[in-house]
Amino acid sequence: MAKFLILTVSIIIMSACSPTPKAMRLDAPVSVYTSNKEPKDIAICITEKWENTRVIGGSLDVDFHPTENGYCITQKISGKLYYLADIENSQNGSLTKLYKWNMVMSIGENTSIVGVAECQL
Repeated sequence: MAKFLILTVSIIIMSACSPTPKAMRLDAPVSVYTSNKEPKDIAICITEKWENTRVIGGSLDVDFHPTENGYCITQKISGKLYYLADIENSQNGSLTKLYKWNMVMSIGENTSIVGVAECQL
């Protein structure tokens, strides 16, 4: 029972706050990818992958918007920012930087991260 209580309190504390996109970018990305694909194609692919991600215990919201040099996609769960992907133009196609809030927990394969990697191919 004590373990359940500790887990419940931990989840409540973690869900109480989340970073802004600017704050996430202050940390190093968890993954950086290069691709021959155009940034718009990568951005559309990531958006579709993230929109089809299953979430337990919350609602999923994916935002997609152009930036000065490409696109930014954010994934929020119950209104809290969890993932951010910046896709920029590069000489040979695109450069994708994936940021993850440190409090993100996943069981098994992380489909949000795998989806970003798959979109580079």
